[in-house]
Amino acid sequence: MRIISGKYRGKKLAPPPQSSGIRPTTDRAKEAVFNILFDKIEGGVFLDLFSGSGAIGIEALSRGAKKVYFVDSDERSIDLIKRNLKGIEGEYRILNMDFQKAVNYLKDSGRKIDIAYCDPPYTKNMGTKIVESVANSRILNYSGVLVIERNKEFEKADSEILEHYDTRIYALSAFDFYRRQKRCAITGTFDPFTKGHLDLVNKAKELFDKVYIVILRNEKKVARYSLEKRKEIIKVALKNNFDKAVIDSYDGLTIDYCNNNDIQYILRGVRNFHDMSYEQEMAEYNYKNGGVTTLIMPARNSEISSTAVKENIDKHSDISAFVDEDIIKILKE
Repeated sequence: MRIISGKYRGKKLAPPPQSSGIRPTTDRAKEAVFNILFDKIEGGVFLDLFSGSGAIGIEALSRGAKKVYFVDSDERSIDLIKRNLKGIEGEYRILNMDFQKAVNYLKDSGRKIDIAYCDPPYTKNMGTKIVESVANSRILNYSGVLVIERNKEFEKADSEILEHYDTRIYALSAFDFYRRQKRCAITGTFDPFTKGHLDLVNKAKELFDKVYIVILRNEKKVARYSLEKRKEIIKVALKNNFDKAVIDSYDGLTIDYCNNNDIQYILRGVRNFHDMSYEQEMAEYNYKNGGVTTLIMPARNSEISSTAVKENIDKHSDISAFVDEDIIKILKE
């Protein structure tokens, strides 16, 4: 066993005893995986779950990782990791605990990880447990990556929070790559949903993995259309194209909804200078208090608004420029 690249390239590492059951990742597979992750390693925080000999985490240190967490529940592995770390400079921490306790520790201490590498025993198909644990803890940075090594005969794990975006197979091993879904919220009363709103959704679907259309409920604001009717209108406007869209409602703060659903961005449309001034103020609040970034998009047609739709309906005027023809009948009921 040796370090493949970086500051300590060629340095030999003590291998685990055959009786330990530890299965080192082959040099070919290790080099291939690290080449895929190269742009995230230098200066990043690396989590080596099921460390075994510590070879993966030490490789990360050699390649410039800012900090590495070595995690293993076996005392023999911990001793081996300490032996192999002799002469290795860099910031690291060894956690003698199982993977779930380690993930909980990182979560509770507010640590964020850029790369989480997991090489669990092949005899236990633990992929789903690991993905769920890392996903629910949200210890990955927004651009973070989770890599799980498994027997290629096992099924890959799926997650609603983490997106599986690649699999590489080397000999008997498969390496699954996951990242946090890039999510966006489009919020409003949508009373009713207009072509302007639809422009925002279509733009969001180009940029994000999942788009949440969130009807904000405000007791102080009386809506003309019921909550269920507004949801129905949105469904019709989207023409049942829900591959990336989620229609929901919420009666609290937007940033709370975003944090509860792992949403990193809010997309807002502006029609004029007054809108822009208000949205910039809200954007600062949302980022400062919830860490959520707001993207602002100018409206293609500044005349389109929910208020204009209702006013034109009351005057029996044409509203086809404001809403899709499919929903005009619903609005006039």
